[in-house]
Amino acid sequence: MKTMLLALFLITGLTAKTIAIQQTIYLTLDDGPLPESKCIDSLVRVERIAVNIFAVGANLSSKEGRINYTRYKSNPHIKIFNHSYSHANGHYRKYYRDTAAVLKDFQKNDSLLNPFSSIIRMPGRNMWRINGRSKNDITNGIEAADHLAANGYTIIGWDIAWLQDSITKEPSIDALGLMEVIEHRLKRRNTFTKDHLVLLLHDEMFCSAIMVNELKKLIEEMNRKKLRFAYLDSYPLINK
Repeated sequence: MKTMLLALFLITGLTAKTIAIQQTIYLTLDDGPLPESKCIDSLVRVERIAVNIFAVGANLSSKEGRINYTRYKSNPHIKIFNHSYSHANGHYRKYYRDTAAVLKDFQKNDSLLNPFSSIIRMPGRNMWRINGRSKNDITNGIEAADHLAANGYTIIGWDIAWLQDSITKEPSIDALGLMEVIEHRLKRRNTFTKDHLVLLLHDEMFCSAIMVNELKKLIEEMNRKKLRFAYLDSYPLINK
């Protein structure tokens, strides 16, 4: 009996440890390729972590955009996903009123970028559609999200966004402060899926050495905390 209890204790302890280690971060960057994308590409090649890029097809209209997209495509640590062709041209409410046009916009981006999978992110909207589970941020865009999902797309939003001031370009919070927020959310299981956290960043944030170093600090802290970096196609319930 004691042997059985000891074995059960060891198995239970191992399971608890495994669950803790399996807390997963999905590092996602939106709106590239942009001039700053080369900084992301260089950092990822050094850190060798899984990174998910949501790309905008219209940004390939420039030579620099095409070059940076090629960098992303050739990076073995990056997977590219669809963030629409036009990014709504910055007029989100008008864009989402025409659900058929929204679908065509994403299909156009598919044809141009040939992304890794049918996983997408809607521009300007934090909405989710994963195998019957859904979440919306505001009303405008719900019908478009449903229409995209009905046409085979899996929509990923985010749990936490790392933003910066549009004028000063200063981050809303430094890397260590953001790490505290991430740990708190994971501990409270306050994410779309428990033990899985999708972090939103934008390529344009990393136009300075200061911000690149902040991202390095964040990655170092995540590694120190034994968090796992993963690609979005491994997110629970996707393709299952």
